[in-house]
Amino acid sequence: MDKIMYCNLCERNVKVKENFSCGIVILCLILVLVFFIGLFLLVGYLIYYYTAKPYKCSICKTKSLSERKLTAAQPATLSTAAPAPAAAESAKRFCPNCGGAVTGQEKFCSSCGSEI
Repeated sequence: MDKIMYCNLCERNVKVKENFSCGIVILCLILVLVFFIGLFLLVGYLIYYYTAKPYKCSICKTKSLSERKLTAAQPATLSTAAPAPAAAESAKRFCPNCGGAVTGQEKFCSSCGSEI
């Protein structure tokens, strides 16, 4: 469609073609669509990342291997052997009168009251 407009430089009326291109509008719409899809995916990933339950080991109950602090007392491999009984457990004392267990350095039995 032609339009007649006045030109200030040449001081006369000039025919001007209206050249409206839909290509630019379509390109802008595609860019906006890609931007919002990317934003939607980013927000979805962040929600998943912060609300997902962290992995926990079924044996040591830590969230990840980086949280597990290995020391000299704790070996890096898991052993299936039963732990050795502690010295305090092997040295249990019993009352000579009633046979009740005596803990620590007690002088009298907590069950019958007799002197140990």
